[in-house]
Amino acid sequence: MTLKLDIGFEQLLQLIRQLPAEQRARVKAALNGPTSEAPAHDKAFEELLLSGPVLTKAELDKVAEAREAINKWRGR
Repeated sequence: MTLKLDIGFEQLLQLIRQLPAEQRARVKAALNGPTSEAPAHDKAFEELLLSGPVLTKAELDKVAEAREAINKWRGR
């Protein structure tokens, strides 16, 4: 069964204000909680990161060596 309502924002706000405090808290938590679907700009950013350049094993080893040398130089 599907029920579809077409109500304005103010009307929706009035309905929420009529709820008991416990249910208003649940509505607030649901609205502030994580959404099931990421916004479009987050997806685009994720795609950009995933399609970006990746270091090879050899490059990662060079970075680790450089980091180790810097730490020795700094006295760590």
